[in-house]
Amino acid sequence: MNCRFFCLILLLVPMLCRTDELRWESDPDQALARATETKRQVLIDFKAQWCRYCRLMEETTLADPVLRRHLAERVRLRIDFERQPAVVAKYSVHTLPTFVLLDADGRELGRLTGYRTTDEFRNWLEQPQAPHADPNDVGESDWQSWSEEEKRSKTSLIMARVIADKRGTGTDAEYAYLTGAVAAEPGLFVEYLQDPRLAMRILTGNLLTQALKNDFGYDPWAGQEEREAAISRLKDHLAGAGQ
Repeated sequence: MNCRFFCLILLLVPMLCRTDELRWESDPDQALARATETKRQVLIDFKAQWCRYCRLMEETTLADPVLRRHLAERVRLRIDFERQPAVVAKYSVHTLPTFVLLDADGRELGRLTGYRTTDEFRNWLEQPQAPHADPNDVGESDWQSWSEEEKRSKTSLIMARVIADKRGTGTDAEYAYLTGAVAAEPGLFVEYLQDPRLAMRILTGNLLTQALKNDFGYDPWAGQEEREAAISRLKDHLAGAGQ
């Protein structure tokens, strides 16, 4: 009897005395302040209660002991997709799960979306990271040297910042970036014309109309079918112009 009781205690003690639980911040300002103070990267985990793959990653990928050591080296920030829309918009997150890696100064180093295995996640964290070019200070030569993925990522980030701004215009540098980008590659902005957010559709429509001197009958307040017809006319125009 005593032997069985002793064995049971040996099994339960590790479970009752776990000290390896990782702390996740929920306040972005506090997380960035800690990162600046400790000179560590910030890992942001965007999740929602209804996200099945978010829960699955938490139970499998993020629970891996080796990966947890990598996580412990960084400031960890967990953002609720539904309850913190301003943060979601700031980082232009549209799908879950999404992980965003920042340096100690808050500059984005990279992001990972969708369910990932432990090896995939660990490899992503271990690969050399460098801050993306500042999208508020980009010349024509910089734009031409970017990959399509980087152009889309930075444009999406700036668009989200602008519509989150109470004035709806963003900073002068942000608006200058957008007007230059839409003039260089208007086709890059077409996808935003069907964005579920009205503010995004209005901003995109205004940028394209200003750049192309034609609105192609696009009305951001119209129904999806009417918007699709206008977008089709716009795409035909861009194809004919080689854009």
